[in-house]
Order: sequence, then C-alpha cells, then structure tokens
Amino acid sequence: MNYRLSIHPLLQYSQLTGQPSLIQWDVRQPPATSVHDSPSGRHRGRLPTETLAAFATKPPTAQIIITCGILPYSHWTATAHNPRGVTVLDVLQSIYNSLRHPIRWEEWNGIGKSEQDRASAAFDVRWRNARDPGYERSRGVRRIDFLTHSFKFSGLSPSPHRPETLILTLSR
Repeated sequence: MNYRLSIHPLLQYSQLTGQPSLIQWDVRQPPATSVHDSPSGRHRGRLPTETLAAFATKPPTAQIIITCGILPYSHWTATAHNPRGVTVLDVLQSIYNSLRHPIRWEEWNGIGKSEQDRASAAFDVRWRNARDPGYERSRGVRRIDFLTHSFKFSGLSPSPHRPETLILTLSR
C-alpha cells in the first residue's frame, strides 16, 4: 500500500491539536452505547445506522489494524475486516472485541509486577461490578484491565510507519 488512508471524520483524533473524536464512547461498553457529539457540543445522540455503515477510511480498505500504546504488547492489536470495505461499526466492534481477549500466562509473566498489580486492581473492580460477578471473575484478566483508567475513546490517527495501521488514543 503506497497511499495514506483518510480516516472518517467521526473517528479521527488529531495528534497535532489533541482534538478528540466526536464519538463519545466508553470502550468498556458495547459500541451500541456510543453517541455522537456535534462540534458545538449542543447535540448528543446515538450514532445513526448510516453513519455506522459508512466506510471508516477513504479509500475503503478490506482490513485495518489498530494499535494502542497503553497496552503492554505490540501484538495486542484490533483488526477490522470487511471484504466490501471496513465500516465505522467494524472499527468500533473490533476494538471492543479485542479488549476482551483473555491474557495468556506467558503474557502475564512477561510484564512487570507494577503493571500486574494495576491490571489486577482493574480486574477486581471489573468483576465486582459485573452483572454476574462469579462468572466474570472465572473468565480472568482481559486486555481491557491493562487500560486501568483510560476508557474514553478519543479517536484514531494514522500510523507514521505503517499506512494500513491506525493508532487508538484513549483518555480518562
């Protein structure tokens, strides 16, 4: 791929200005809970079906890889696939799904104690607040537990090194 992808305006995060996306979404919740803020901040509502079905990039692409620097491993990525072209919903769903992957023992053992402690504390909060705490606890630590307090979707920006890769920015 020798061109840069242009990201859908609702998904964009500007590395230059720090301007977040107009999508308000807590990544701990399903994408259906995301809402759209108008630039003026006066209008807030669910994302319309046609917006969710819009292509996430121009030109449309069948696959987008999403990385997040908060996560401890570079191979912990979200990959959005759609042979017709990845949509806004495909992107949000891939982020949501990837953060729910369980942690393998070798991954857990490969990180430092302080990071393990932070993830363990986040896991304890998550399973205790779940609808079915016993079930959630039995599922173990997930990638989302490594985000600790940064759950707000701030948007996506292009990777300066890999044109098919976008960088996920999260905030508190």
